[in-house]
Amino acid sequence: MTNQNESPLARHLQCEARKINKERPHLSHTEALNHAAKEAGYENWRHFKNVDDASISLQNTLPAFKTTISCPWRDSVNRSFCHESINLVLPCRLAETLPKPELFRRLFGDASVDLQNNAMKLPGLYSYGDDTPVTQQRLTRERVSQAARYLMFMATTGLTLSKAWEAPMAGYFKTRSRRDRNPCFDHTKVWRDSDGRYLITTEPYGPRLSKEWDDLIQLSTECGYTVVRTSWSGMHNPHENEREGTRLIIISNIKNGVKIDALLQIINQLPNQHLPDNWQGTSTKF
Repeated sequence: MTNQNESPLARHLQCEARKINKERPHLSHTEALNHAAKEAGYENWRHFKNVDDASISLQNTLPAFKTTISCPWRDSVNRSFCHESINLVLPCRLAETLPKPELFRRLFGDASVDLQNNAMKLPGLYSYGDDTPVTQQRLTRERVSQAARYLMFMATTGLTLSKAWEAPMAGYFKTRSRRDRNPCFDHTKVWRDSDGRYLITTEPYGPRLSKEWDDLIQLSTECGYTVVRTSWSGMHNPHENEREGTRLIIISNIKNGVKIDALLQIINQLPNQHLPDNWQGTSTKF
């Protein structure tokens, strides 16, 4: 029987643990759960449950608004149109979450938004080239999943995308040229809270993170920034296998940036759902 108090990710990891038990019968169920949790980016099953339970508790105390993200694509082999979608429950409406129109395209391209129904439709993929239907579906699912992760981040943290760059980066610019590449800076974005304070997010891929993490810590300390790697995997292109995907790092100026301690607790309560390699949406053919 399904436990209604469990999240979809908890049920998924329990299913993965059962598969692991079948492949490795010498492992106990607890060991299999630990292994499944580690593959999903957690230290062990207890760590996952602590984060997951906190997330469920947070969701139960916040207003809940159902939000739908969808994207169409064309199956060129069967000559049919298909549709990939994800339903999210967010603590606020799209109208309160989305960035200003001039910044909207940076995250969602030419997507259309139905504020009345709290729905977003991403531009479709209608390739007539060499892409197979399997590839087309995978790319569409990745697009929808990425949009879902951005909405989860913005709605839960209350941060909005900013076009500012020099002001939040001023500490780095004092010691380095604007043309210098900061360690681990990849898919970097600047966010702003309701008080006008800035937060920097960067999402390098695993190999670059491993290679440049110590340099980022040293540089940021010298320039007056706090740097933290979140346990939530992030927005751009996270993967259950850390070396194959991006990981989220948050950076804030110690004197006048967003206060990281409270924010980190909120971000780490987000479930590691809607990863590109773990589709949790709905697929429909027309």
